[in-house]
Parts: sequence; structure tokens; C-alpha cells
Amino acid sequence: MNILKIRFKPFASILAGICLIGFSIGFILGFYIHDQLQAYFYMYASAPCLGLGSGLVIYGTLYGRNIN
Repeated sequence: MNILKIRFKPFASILAGICLIGFSIGFILGFYIHDQLQAYFYMYASAPCLGLGSGLVIYGTLYGRNIN
């Protein structure tokens, strides 16, 4: 029974993207919850991380499909 018909490269891309999205959301929520922390770097670093994670998820879902 072959339930999961996805190759490793798209699966790894989706998994890495979901992890980056989770880290980014965690950084953003952590910044707003703990506003006394003076390290604003994590808030600014989470935006590109969120974009990269979203891109990896989109790439992983569309990789190997014949979409014109």
C-alpha cells in the first residue's frame, strides 16, 4: 500500500519550510510576549526566514508536477 506518493526532495523541502515558518512565528510571538528583551534582531530576522520557509513549502508542493 503506497499512501505517500512523494519523493524525498519535495518532502524535505516542505518539511524545512514548515520548520522555518514555525521558527519565524515563534520569534515574532516571543518578541511581542517578552517585550522587555532588547534584542530586536530576532524580530527582523524572522521576516526573511518566514518568506524563505513559505517559498520552500510552495516549491516542495509544486516540484515534479507538470504545471504549465
